[in-house]
Amino acid sequence: MSDKHVPRIDVWGSCVSRDTLEYMPDIAVGTYVARQSAIVSLSPAGDIDVPSDRLGSDFQKRMLEGDRAADVVARLSEPGAALLLLDLVDERRGVWRFPSGAFLTNSVEAYHAGIEVWGPAAGARLIEFGTDEHFELWKRGFTMVVEHVTKLSVPLVFLDIAWAEVSDGQSLPRGVRSVAGTIGRRVKRGTRQMSRSVVRGESLDIAFSGLVSPGHTRAEEIAKVSRRENQRYKRYAAFAERWMTATIRRTSAEVRMNPEHKWGVGPYHYRDTDYEGISSDVRSHLGGILEDD
Repeated sequence: MSDKHVPRIDVWGSCVSRDTLEYMPDIAVGTYVARQSAIVSLSPAGDIDVPSDRLGSDFQKRMLEGDRAADVVARLSEPGAALLLLDLVDERRGVWRFPSGAFLTNSVEAYHAGIEVWGPAAGARLIEFGTDEHFELWKRGFTMVVEHVTKLSVPLVFLDIAWAEVSDGQSLPRGVRSVAGTIGRRVKRGTRQMSRSVVRGESLDIAFSGLVSPGHTRAEEIAKVSRRENQRYKRYAAFAERWMTATIRRTSAEVRMNPEHKWGVGPYHYRDTDYEGISSDVRSHLGGILEDD
């Protein structure tokens, strides 16, 4: 296959989309917009002083600066993509709203830049994923971005992939889908802390270290967090799907965490077989381009 026949796939999303493309060596990865909530497009934080010098890599700095500029539309407007792949994992971290009305994604980069300290000091407050306030803002921002992107007449393929509740080789915990009974304030507080740690992208060992829950195993608590996040996510996925050319879906019963994943163990770091199946579905939406000589 000559270079001119290699299709390009652009991404607006997270490592879920980017890692999927690692299983498609015969395509070119184009623009990759990550760590950027749709909400920031409503009012970019370009005038906010963000200490990005605390970040350790050029990639992290580019992502944070791109978020400040809300550059998703500009970056995805480059012609020539065969397909645009989207996922919503990075939305799950929420956004910070500053007194000026500007928004900044509560990304891993923002977290490592110390936003939990300097954000509130600057009058900002965190709007958490799953709240009605976040959802209404997200709908407005997502609609604004996608209306621009659809003008490019590029197929939009949505990866609606649930967070895994258990690791490879494990079955869902018995009774995991039953309604949880009343638990103490200490357990509730610990579970919330663990959930926030997982959403930030911290390792499960770090996340679990803050959880004190007598009578609950580590696996049960991980499953609980993933299950809760998957429930919060449903209305976002349903809204996003309205705009999509196609949706590739996997439920929590179909995916598993990979204990050997290169980015570490996490509910959105899947097995090779999961990525292989997802990438095969993505390939089916390229319209035969890969078969051209």
